[in-house]
Amino acid sequence: MTLGAAVLLLSAAPPALASTTAHGCTVAPTRPALSNGNTLVRYTATASCKAGRYLQVEQTFYERDGSQYTYLGQQVWTSEVKAAEKFSHFTDQPIPDTEPGDEELYQTVRFRVMPFGGDWSKWTSREFSARLTVPQPQ
Repeated sequence: MTLGAAVLLLSAAPPALASTTAHGCTVAPTRPALSNGNTLVRYTATASCKAGRYLQVEQTFYERDGSQYTYLGQQVWTSEVKAAEKFSHFTDQPIPDTEPGDEELYQTVRFRVMPFGGDWSKWTSREFSARLTVPQPQ
């Protein structure tokens, strides 16, 4: 099975749980969603930036059971923002099987910004998406 990642112009994305604005950019994680005939999980981050900077986003994927967290992977991507724009980036991953019960999936995002000709800012704090519950097949 292949993993996919893409950057798309933002049209109508579901609302995120929280967002962070820093250094001319705003980034938010969206609730994971099923894709590809319900065989993959799509993790999407939305962003908007002023012109003249690079945006680097770190998405980290987890499964949660009560107080237990299972790390599922990470995607780091960078965009060059020449003109002010809104966009989204998604990564598709197989639905995990970490337990006998339902899978409770979410992501965190954090980012940093570098103006053209400047230096990278510090990483922002992590923002958490809402959770997606995927029932185990019967």
